[in-house]
Amino acid sequence: MTVDHSHDVAEWAQSFAVLMCRLLSGCIESKGRAVLAVSGGSSPTPCLAKLSEADLDWAKVTVLPVDERWVPVSSPQSNERLIRSTLLQNRAASARFLSLYCDAPTPAEGEATIERRLQAIAPGPDFAVLGMGLDGHTASWFPGTPELERCLRTSQLCCASSATAEPAQRMTLSLHALLQAQQLVLLYAGADKHAVFDRATDAVDASAMPVRAILHQDAVPVAVLSCY
Repeated sequence: MTVDHSHDVAEWAQSFAVLMCRLLSGCIESKGRAVLAVSGGSSPTPCLAKLSEADLDWAKVTVLPVDERWVPVSSPQSNERLIRSTLLQNRAASARFLSLYCDAPTPAEGEATIERRLQAIAPGPDFAVLGMGLDGHTASWFPGTPELERCLRTSQLCCASSATAEPAQRMTLSLHALLQAQQLVLLYAGADKHAVFDRATDAVDASAMPVRAILHQDAVPVAVLSCY
């Protein structure tokens, strides 16, 4: 795990964009395409907006959410809506988008549809950009929820899950899917999130802080970029 702290939002976003541009360019050169999973939420917004300006062959990039609230894209709570309005702009407007939402009434009923959709990028994304909540969650893996163990142990690429805040119904990539990546990037901003990060690195119990499942694995390198 590498850790890079910044005290300036613009510098933080630039560092992220430089890193992701290098990773995506290398992947496109070696494989002819790249798959990037990104998180919603407020923290990554300036980083995704900066990445949208990168001089890449975006037509060869597929973008998808790490997780999705089970709401239509018209909802302000939709991660897809956020990603389209921040990352899929400027030069990145030509990237392909893969949605984790369908019109099934619940994530559990839509899980098979989304799993089939994700088989187009099997075994999983090449890179994933993750966030972290004050409760230690990442993706839509929330402590204390009945779906958490399955999210961390299934061999599927996605899982229906639930959150401790509304909208509670979610679809999320599984730990298995994320561990197919070449690189994971964890973004967080603020001193309060830094305190959470410190607690997450001090112990390994992922049931208490699910982000530990990312931080305490050695299958995929993790780059931590923070701003506080």
